[in-house]
Amino acid sequence: MELAKYLALVDESERILADALLLVADRHDHNPDIRGQGSNLAAWSQAHRERLAPYLQKYGADRSKIASAQQLRNALFQDTRSGGLGLLADLQDLALLTNAVLAHWTLIHQAAIGLFDKELEGLSEECCEQADRQLSWLKTHMQTAATQALTVPATGSAPLGVALPSHRTPPRIPAPLPKPQH
Repeated sequence: MELAKYLALVDESERILADALLLVADRHDHNPDIRGQGSNLAAWSQAHRERLAPYLQKYGADRSKIASAQQLRNALFQDTRSGGLGLLADLQDLALLTNAVLAHWTLIHQAAIGLFDKELEGLSEECCEQADRQLSWLKTHMQTAATQALTVPATGSAPLGVALPSHRTPPRIPAPLPKPQH
């Protein structure tokens, strides 16, 4: 059954999207909206993966197609990005990943309808809606960032350190650390 390929593909694509959202949140941690909402949207993708797990068991997880998700990720987020143009480029890359995730969930939704699997149909519909909301948030922020980044002359005097993340983004969402006792 080809559905097993798309279930594994959407699982990998959601993992990649969650990691990329955390990367961008970390890269632009001086922007509280990007930092906070980027982390929230990454949690959505992680939750999608958790809810998908029973269907990977039920229908299988043929990982032969996941290389396409990894190739897309490898083509994105190149170079050190700073300032408004860097944020704009990162948001565009996130939008590409999110569109891919949305497309995968859409196809899975159609398969679920064809299989008369109401539970998978419901899950895929919810994940499509949330991916669409992720994309909507990204589009709004691209529009906002574009106005500044594309119309205001760059000064070149901002230090590079302002655009670098204050800490390295982990490959997965870590468990919260205990607060230090003073």
